[in-house]
Amino acid sequence: MEPAALPTALQLAASGDTGLSLEKRAALGASLLLLQRDYRFERVWFWGCIQGVRGTYYIAQGLGPDLAAPRSRLYSLNCVEWSLLPPATVEMVEQAALLKGLFQGDPSFEYEYAEVNAEDDERFLEDGKELTIKEENRLVATIEQIDRAVGIIPRRAFMKTPLGSVHENRNFEGLSLTEAKKLSSYFHFTEPVNLKNKTLLEKADLDPSTDFLDSLEHDVPQGSWTVQFEKGGTVVVLRSLLWLGLTFYHVPMTKQYGYIYCGTGWKIKHICQPKTILGRTLITDMENMKIYLQGEKASPVVKNINVLYLLDPGRMHKLGILKWMWKKCTCLPTTAMHFLLQITDSTDFKNISFW
Repeated sequence: MEPAALPTALQLAASGDTGLSLEKRAALGASLLLLQRDYRFERVWFWGCIQGVRGTYYIAQGLGPDLAAPRSRLYSLNCVEWSLLPPATVEMVEQAALLKGLFQGDPSFEYEYAEVNAEDDERFLEDGKELTIKEENRLVATIEQIDRAVGIIPRRAFMKTPLGSVHENRNFEGLSLTEAKKLSSYFHFTEPVNLKNKTLLEKADLDPSTDFLDSLEHDVPQGSWTVQFEKGGTVVVLRSLLWLGLTFYHVPMTKQYGYIYCGTGWKIKHICQPKTILGRTLITDMENMKIYLQGEKASPVVKNINVLYLLDPGRMHKLGILKWMWKKCTCLPTTAMHFLLQITDSTDFKNISFW
Protein backbone atom coordinates (compact mmCIF):
# COMPACT_ATOMS: atom_id res chain seq x y z
CA MET A 1 0.00 0.00 0.00
CA GLU A 2 1.24 3.44 -0.94
CA PRO A 3 2.00 6.19 1.63
CA ALA A 4 -0.92 8.42 0.60
CA ALA A 5 -3.43 5.62 1.16
CA LEU A 6 -1.77 4.23 4.29
CA PRO A 7 -4.22 5.45 7.00
CA THR A 8 -7.32 4.28 5.14
CA ALA A 9 -5.67 1.06 3.98
CA LEU A 10 -4.64 0.07 7.50
CA GLN A 11 -8.21 0.48 8.70
CA LEU A 12 -9.63 -1.55 5.82
CA ALA A 13 -6.99 -4.28 5.87
CA ALA A 14 -6.85 -5.11 9.53
CA SER A 15 -10.19 -4.00 10.96
CA GLY A 16 -8.47 -1.23 12.89
CA ASP A 17 -5.96 -3.45 14.68
CA THR A 18 -2.52 -3.68 13.08
CA GLY A 19 -0.33 -3.15 16.10
CA LEU A 20 0.81 0.19 14.66
CA SER A 21 0.44 3.13 17.03
CA LEU A 22 -0.60 6.57 15.84
CA GLU A 23 3.00 7.73 16.19
CA LYS A 24 4.25 4.87 13.99
CA ARG A 25 1.61 5.57 11.35
CA ALA A 26 2.52 9.26 11.25
CA ALA A 27 6.22 8.43 11.02
CA LEU A 28 5.58 5.97 8.18
CA GLY A 29 3.54 8.46 6.21
CA ALA A 30 6.41 10.96 6.27
CA SER A 31 9.43 8.67 6.00
CA LEU A 32 8.09 6.60 3.08
CA LEU A 33 7.79 9.73 0.95
CA LEU A 34 11.39 10.64 1.76
CA LEU A 35 12.40 7.07 1.00
CA GLN A 36 10.83 7.27 -2.43
CA ARG A 37 12.62 10.53 -3.16
CA ASP A 38 16.06 9.49 -1.88
CA TYR A 39 16.13 6.11 -3.64
CA ARG A 40 14.36 7.41 -6.76
CA PHE A 41 11.70 4.71 -6.70
CA GLU A 42 8.73 4.92 -9.03
CA ARG A 43 6.55 4.04 -6.05
CA VAL A 44 6.94 2.75 -2.50
CA TRP A 45 4.68 0.23 -0.78
CA PHE A 46 4.46 -0.40 2.94
CA TRP A 47 4.73 -4.19 3.11
CA GLY A 48 4.06 -4.73 6.82
CA CYS A 49 5.98 -5.75 9.92
CA ILE A 50 7.59 -8.83 11.44
CA GLN A 51 7.58 -8.94 15.22
CA GLY A 52 10.66 -10.04 17.17
CA VAL A 53 11.59 -10.58 20.79
CA ARG A 54 13.47 -7.30 21.22
CA GLY A 55 12.07 -5.26 18.36
CA THR A 56 9.86 -5.16 15.27
CA TYR A 57 10.98 -4.96 11.66
CA TYR A 58 8.93 -2.57 9.54
CA ILE A 59 9.24 -3.45 5.86
CA ALA A 60 8.89 -1.29 2.75
CA GLN A 61 9.27 -2.17 -0.92
CA GLY A 62 10.50 0.07 -3.72
CA LEU A 63 9.26 -0.52 -7.25
CA GLY A 64 10.28 0.72 -10.68
CA PRO A 65 8.24 1.22 -13.88
CA ASP A 66 7.98 -2.56 -14.44
CA LEU A 67 5.97 -3.95 -11.52
CA ALA A 68 7.11 -7.51 -12.27
CA ALA A 69 10.81 -6.61 -11.95
CA PRO A 70 12.69 -7.53 -8.74
CA ARG A 71 11.73 -5.17 -5.93
CA SER A 72 14.03 -3.42 -3.52
CA ARG A 73 13.27 -4.21 0.11
CA LEU A 74 14.10 -2.03 3.09
CA TYR A 75 13.57 -2.40 6.82
CA SER A 76 13.36 -0.04 9.76
CA LEU A 77 13.25 -0.53 13.51
CA ASN A 78 11.68 2.85 14.24
CA CYS A 79 9.73 3.74 11.05
CA VAL A 80 12.15 6.64 10.41
CA GLU A 81 15.58 5.29 9.47
CA TRP A 82 15.62 2.71 6.68
CA SER A 83 18.24 0.19 5.60
CA LEU A 84 18.41 -1.63 2.28
CA LEU A 85 18.16 -5.42 2.40
CA PRO A 86 20.21 -7.66 0.07
CA PRO A 87 18.37 -9.61 -2.65
CA ALA A 88 17.06 -13.01 -1.60
CA THR A 89 18.95 -16.05 -2.85
CA VAL A 90 18.05 -19.73 -2.98
CA GLU A 91 20.67 -20.46 -0.30
CA MET A 92 19.15 -17.85 2.03
CA VAL A 93 15.71 -19.40 1.69
CA GLU A 94 17.05 -22.92 2.32
CA GLN A 95 18.99 -21.83 5.39
CA ALA A 96 16.07 -19.86 6.81
CA ALA A 97 13.86 -22.94 6.45
CA LEU A 98 16.04 -24.70 9.02
CA LEU A 99 15.34 -22.10 11.69
CA LYS A 100 12.47 -22.14 14.10
CA GLY A 101 11.26 -19.64 16.65
CA LEU A 102 10.76 -15.91 16.90
CA PHE A 103 12.96 -13.28 15.33
CA GLN A 104 15.21 -11.51 17.81
CA GLY A 105 14.68 -8.00 16.46
CA ASP A 106 18.42 -7.47 15.96
CA PRO A 107 19.60 -7.65 12.30
CA SER A 108 23.19 -8.40 13.37
CA PHE A 109 22.19 -11.41 15.47
CA GLU A 110 23.67 -14.71 14.27
CA TYR A 111 21.98 -18.08 14.72
CA GLU A 112 24.39 -20.86 15.57
CA TYR A 113 24.10 -24.34 14.11
CA ALA A 114 22.89 -25.65 17.47
CA GLU A 115 19.81 -23.44 17.12
CA VAL A 116 18.88 -24.88 13.74
CA ASN A 117 15.81 -27.07 13.97
CA ALA A 118 16.95 -29.92 11.72
CA GLU A 119 19.05 -33.04 11.76
CA ASP A 120 22.71 -32.82 10.85
CA ASP A 121 22.50 -31.18 7.45
CA GLU A 122 25.95 -30.99 5.85
CA ARG A 123 24.83 -28.95 2.83
CA PHE A 124 25.71 -25.69 4.57
CA LEU A 125 28.77 -26.84 6.49
CA GLU A 126 32.12 -25.91 5.02
CA ASP A 127 35.54 -26.98 6.26
CA GLY A 128 34.06 -28.33 9.46
CA LYS A 129 32.89 -24.88 10.58
CA GLU A 130 29.59 -24.44 12.36
CA LEU A 131 26.73 -22.97 10.40
CA THR A 132 25.83 -19.39 11.27
CA ILE A 133 22.84 -17.58 9.78
CA LYS A 134 22.45 -13.83 10.14
CA GLU A 135 19.02 -12.61 11.11
CA GLU A 136 19.15 -10.10 8.26
CA ASN A 137 19.35 -13.00 5.80
CA ARG A 138 16.54 -14.80 7.57
CA LEU A 139 14.43 -11.63 7.30
CA VAL A 140 15.05 -11.38 3.56
CA ALA A 141 14.19 -15.04 3.03
CA THR A 142 10.99 -14.80 5.07
CA ILE A 143 9.77 -11.75 3.15
CA GLU A 144 10.52 -13.55 -0.13
CA GLN A 145 8.59 -16.64 0.99
CA ILE A 146 5.57 -14.60 2.07
CA ASP A 147 5.53 -12.63 -1.17
CA ARG A 148 5.69 -15.79 -3.25
CA ALA A 149 3.01 -17.62 -1.25
CA VAL A 150 0.46 -14.98 -0.32
CA GLY A 151 1.26 -11.68 -2.09
CA ILE A 152 -1.93 -11.20 -4.11
CA ILE A 153 -3.71 -8.72 -6.40
CA PRO A 154 -7.24 -8.61 -7.89
CA ARG A 155 -7.79 -9.97 -11.38
CA ARG A 156 -7.31 -7.34 -14.12
CA ALA A 157 -5.56 -4.90 -11.74
CA PHE A 158 -2.30 -5.27 -13.70
CA MET A 159 -1.64 -5.69 -17.41
CA LYS A 160 1.19 -7.44 -19.20
CA THR A 161 2.47 -5.80 -22.37
CA PRO A 162 3.63 -7.73 -25.48
CA LEU A 163 7.20 -6.89 -24.44
CA GLY A 164 6.73 -8.70 -21.12
CA SER A 165 6.65 -5.74 -18.73
CA VAL A 166 3.80 -5.37 -16.22
CA HIS A 167 2.02 -2.09 -15.52
CA GLU A 168 -1.00 -0.93 -13.58
CA ASN A 169 -4.24 -1.28 -15.53
CA ARG A 170 -5.74 2.20 -15.72
CA ASN A 171 -9.07 0.74 -16.86
CA PHE A 172 -9.44 -1.37 -13.72
CA GLU A 173 -12.52 -0.23 -11.81
CA GLY A 174 -12.61 -2.96 -9.19
CA LEU A 175 -14.23 -6.38 -8.94
CA SER A 176 -17.98 -6.78 -8.87
CA LEU A 177 -19.63 -8.08 -5.70
CA THR A 178 -20.08 -11.47 -7.35
CA GLU A 179 -16.45 -11.68 -8.47
CA ALA A 180 -15.13 -10.49 -5.11
CA LYS A 181 -16.50 -13.61 -3.40
CA LYS A 182 -14.49 -16.00 -5.58
CA LEU A 183 -10.87 -17.03 -5.01
CA SER A 184 -10.48 -17.28 -8.79
CA SER A 185 -10.74 -13.45 -8.91
CA TYR A 186 -7.42 -13.03 -7.08
CA PHE A 187 -3.92 -13.75 -8.40
CA HIS A 188 -0.54 -14.46 -6.85
CA PHE A 189 1.73 -11.54 -7.73
CA THR A 190 4.72 -13.74 -8.50
CA GLU A 191 6.08 -15.94 -11.26
CA PRO A 192 3.25 -18.33 -12.32
CA VAL A 193 3.62 -22.06 -11.88
CA ASN A 194 0.21 -23.66 -12.50
CA LEU A 195 -0.49 -21.49 -15.54
CA LYS A 196 2.39 -23.06 -17.45
CA ASN A 197 0.89 -26.53 -16.92
CA LYS A 198 -2.52 -25.67 -18.37
CA THR A 199 -3.53 -27.09 -21.74
CA LEU A 200 -4.25 -24.96 -24.79
CA LEU A 201 -7.96 -25.65 -24.31
CA GLU A 202 -7.83 -24.33 -20.74
CA LYS A 203 -5.96 -21.23 -21.89
CA ALA A 204 -8.47 -20.51 -24.64
CA ASP A 205 -10.76 -18.48 -22.35
CA LEU A 206 -7.90 -16.53 -20.74
CA ASP A 207 -6.86 -13.03 -21.68
CA PRO A 208 -3.03 -13.11 -21.98
CA SER A 209 -2.79 -9.44 -21.00
CA THR A 210 -4.59 -9.84 -17.66
CA ASP A 211 -4.67 -13.61 -16.90
CA PHE A 212 -0.91 -14.12 -16.81
CA LEU A 213 -0.67 -15.15 -13.13
CA ASP A 214 -1.82 -18.08 -10.97
CA SER A 215 -5.16 -17.69 -9.20
CA LEU A 216 -5.83 -18.62 -5.57
CA GLU A 217 -8.52 -21.08 -6.61
CA HIS A 218 -6.24 -24.13 -6.66
CA ASP A 219 -3.91 -23.25 -3.79
CA VAL A 220 -2.68 -26.17 -1.70
CA PRO A 221 -3.87 -27.01 0.87
CA GLN A 222 -7.46 -26.21 0.06
CA GLY A 223 -9.10 -24.04 2.67
CA SER A 224 -5.93 -22.03 3.33
CA TRP A 225 -7.78 -18.77 2.60
CA THR A 226 -10.78 -17.17 4.24
CA VAL A 227 -12.99 -14.71 2.36
CA GLN A 228 -15.14 -12.38 4.43
CA PHE A 229 -17.16 -9.23 3.84
CA GLU A 230 -16.61 -6.62 6.54
CA LYS A 231 -17.53 -2.99 7.24
CA GLY A 232 -21.19 -3.68 6.56
CA GLY A 233 -20.44 -5.73 3.45
CA THR A 234 -18.51 -2.92 1.75
CA VAL A 235 -15.02 -4.46 2.01
CA VAL A 236 -13.92 -7.96 1.08
CA VAL A 237 -11.07 -9.27 3.23
CA LEU A 238 -8.91 -12.31 2.47
CA ARG A 239 -6.76 -13.81 5.21
CA SER A 240 -4.13 -16.51 4.85
CA LEU A 241 -4.28 -19.43 7.26
CA LEU A 242 -0.74 -20.53 6.35
CA TRP A 243 0.92 -17.19 7.02
CA LEU A 244 -1.13 -15.80 9.89
CA GLY A 245 -1.07 -12.03 9.81
CA LEU A 246 -1.36 -11.65 6.03
CA THR A 247 -4.50 -9.68 5.18
CA PHE A 248 -5.68 -8.54 1.77
CA TYR A 249 -8.51 -6.04 1.32
CA HIS A 250 -10.51 -4.79 -1.64
CA VAL A 251 -13.44 -2.39 -1.88
CA PRO A 252 -15.58 -3.81 -4.72
CA MET A 253 -16.34 -1.51 -7.64
CA THR A 254 -13.39 0.74 -6.71
CA LYS A 255 -9.63 0.77 -7.24
CA GLN A 256 -8.90 0.38 -3.54
CA TYR A 257 -6.98 -2.80 -2.74
CA GLY A 258 -3.79 -3.93 -1.06
CA TYR A 259 -2.29 -6.34 1.41
CA ILE A 260 -0.29 -6.11 4.58
CA TYR A 261 1.53 -8.64 6.74
CA CYS A 262 1.77 -8.12 10.49
CA GLY A 263 2.94 -11.27 12.21
CA THR A 264 5.84 -13.26 13.60
CA GLY A 265 7.14 -14.71 10.34
CA TRP A 266 5.95 -18.23 11.20
CA LYS A 267 4.40 -20.50 8.60
CA ILE A 268 1.84 -23.09 9.63
CA LYS A 269 2.94 -26.20 7.78
CA HIS A 270 0.17 -28.58 8.85
CA ILE A 271 -3.33 -27.29 9.41
CA CYS A 272 -6.66 -29.02 9.92
CA GLN A 273 -9.70 -27.89 8.00
CA PRO A 274 -10.52 -24.47 9.48
CA LYS A 275 -13.63 -24.22 11.66
CA THR A 276 -15.76 -21.09 11.96
CA ILE A 277 -17.51 -20.51 15.27
CA LEU A 278 -19.37 -17.29 16.08
CA GLY A 279 -17.77 -15.57 13.10
CA ARG A 280 -14.22 -16.45 14.17
CA THR A 281 -11.90 -18.87 12.40
CA LEU A 282 -10.07 -21.48 14.44
CA ILE A 283 -6.91 -22.89 12.84
CA THR A 284 -5.14 -25.90 14.29
CA ASP A 285 -1.38 -26.12 13.81
CA MET A 286 -0.72 -29.88 14.05
CA GLU A 287 3.06 -29.50 13.93
CA ASN A 288 3.41 -27.08 16.85
CA MET A 289 0.23 -28.25 18.62
CA LYS A 290 -1.26 -24.77 18.89
CA ILE A 291 -4.47 -23.10 17.93
CA TYR A 292 -4.95 -19.69 16.36
CA LEU A 293 -8.08 -17.60 16.54
CA GLN A 294 -8.87 -15.24 13.67
CA GLY A 295 -11.81 -13.03 12.87
CA GLU A 296 -13.08 -9.51 12.53
CA LYS A 297 -11.96 -7.18 15.34
CA ALA A 298 -9.54 -9.80 16.63
CA SER A 299 -5.91 -10.31 15.67
CA PRO A 300 -4.55 -13.87 15.63
CA VAL A 301 -4.23 -15.22 19.15
CA VAL A 302 -1.57 -17.75 20.02
CA LYS A 303 -1.87 -19.86 23.13
CA ASN A 304 1.44 -21.45 24.12
CA ILE A 305 -0.02 -24.56 25.69
CA ASN A 306 -0.42 -28.06 24.35
CA VAL A 307 -3.81 -27.89 22.64
CA LEU A 308 -6.89 -25.69 22.81
CA TYR A 309 -10.30 -26.71 21.55
CA LEU A 310 -13.64 -24.97 21.62
CA LEU A 311 -16.05 -27.42 23.17
CA ASP A 312 -19.63 -27.77 24.25
CA PRO A 313 -19.44 -28.42 28.01
CA GLY A 314 -22.13 -31.06 27.66
CA ARG A 315 -19.90 -33.21 25.45
CA MET A 316 -16.75 -33.00 27.53
CA HIS A 317 -17.24 -36.48 28.98
CA LYS A 318 -16.76 -38.09 25.55
CA LEU A 319 -13.08 -37.21 25.36
CA GLY A 320 -11.61 -39.41 28.02
CA ILE A 321 -8.94 -36.85 29.00
CA LEU A 322 -6.69 -37.54 31.95
CA LYS A 323 -6.13 -33.94 32.95
CA TRP A 324 -8.08 -30.85 31.98
CA MET A 325 -8.73 -27.28 33.00
CA TRP A 326 -11.38 -24.77 32.00
CA LYS A 327 -10.30 -21.41 30.64
CA LYS A 328 -12.85 -18.79 29.66
CA CYS A 329 -12.31 -17.52 26.11
CA THR A 330 -11.96 -13.73 26.31
CA CYS A 331 -11.92 -13.41 22.51
CA LEU A 332 -15.56 -14.50 22.19
CA PRO A 333 -18.65 -12.54 23.23
CA THR A 334 -19.29 -12.83 26.96
CA THR A 335 -22.91 -13.76 26.28
CA ALA A 336 -21.88 -16.93 24.47
CA MET A 337 -21.54 -19.95 26.74
CA HIS A 338 -18.41 -21.33 25.12
CA PHE A 339 -15.15 -22.15 26.81
CA LEU A 340 -11.69 -23.27 25.85
CA LEU A 341 -10.56 -26.59 27.19
CA GLN A 342 -6.86 -27.04 27.80
CA ILE A 343 -5.77 -30.60 27.09
CA THR A 344 -2.60 -31.39 29.01
CA ASP A 345 -2.39 -35.13 28.45
CA SER A 346 -3.85 -37.02 25.50
CA THR A 347 -2.56 -40.19 23.86
CA ASP A 348 -4.41 -39.66 20.58
CA PHE A 349 -4.06 -35.98 19.74
CA LYS A 350 -4.68 -36.13 15.99
CA ASN A 351 -8.02 -37.91 16.34
CA ILE A 352 -9.49 -35.28 18.65
CA SER A 353 -11.63 -32.90 16.65
CA PHE A 354 -13.96 -29.95 16.96
CA TRP A 355 -17.66 -30.21 17.67
